Amino acid sequence: MNHHRNRFAVLAKSTARGLVDKIIAGLFPGLAARLACRVLVAPDVARHLSPVATAQLHQVLDEANETGHAQESYGQEGEDLVFARLIGDRGPGFYVDVGAHHPSRHSNTFLLYRRGWRGINIDATPGSMAIFNRMRPRDINIETLVAQDTAPRVFHRFNEPALNTASTELAAQRPGESEAFQIIETVTLTPRSLSDILTQHVPPGQAIDLMSVDVEGLDFDVLKSNDWARFRPATLLVEVLETRLHNLDGHEIVRFLASHGYQPIAKLYNTVIFQ
Repeated sequence: MNHHRNRFAVLAKSTARGLVDKIIAGLFPGLAARLACRVLVAPDVARHLSPVATAQLHQVLDEANETGHAQESYGQEGEDLVFARLIGDRGPGFYVDVGAHHPSRHSNTFLLYRRGWRGINIDATPGSMAIFNRMRPRDINIETLVAQDTAPRVFHRFNEPALNTASTELAAQRPGESEAFQIIETVTLTPRSLSDILTQHVPPGQAIDLMSVDVEGLDFDVLKSNDWARFRPATLLVEVLETRLHNLDGHEIVRFLASHGYQPIAKLYNTVIFQ
């Protein structure tokens, strides 16, 4: 793994000097597209990319898609491709991504951004929005913890940033799942409610076409903090951990969203799609 990371870091520094066109010129289209996608989603590589290099990599992906050589997905479970299937060839819309983590890695909204969409990205990890501001300047990027109760909470940072959480239970559980997962820092953060954030940042009259919620164990808390009379996304992607398909109707998140008129229409490994 370290060998691969070093190779990608070298490539990233090369692209930052504007050499990506020379690197990919001799590659087959499919290989070039896979390489471009891998570079974009690697967090320790993407931060080295200049805006010019990032645009060049996006162009590689666009050309590969047009010729049928690739179909990129950035969602951890292919959520972006499922949503793209649901909306067909409709034009750009508006999303809210709670627990956005990274502009492209494990992102349910980056594919939409590349297709002209815009929206709001929210993540609690301190410093997380710097790379969003570079890679997704068209979006509104907000660094805050989201919860129903706005009392300060302890936020746990892992050596794998995708696992960062304000859930004490999940933070204690992760190292037991793998010795590779370790807490590297705890910080105290003051949450905001989702309804407060949306009231401030959703443009007047703007419909929310998609809301993605993935905050490592506190997804229900985030959903309860919304004002469902005012902000009603057309489609929801929500992480519902460790729930088998035949038990889905009994889950507290599913029951809660049903009370607000939403029904599950599809399920991936952890993500449930509601409309």
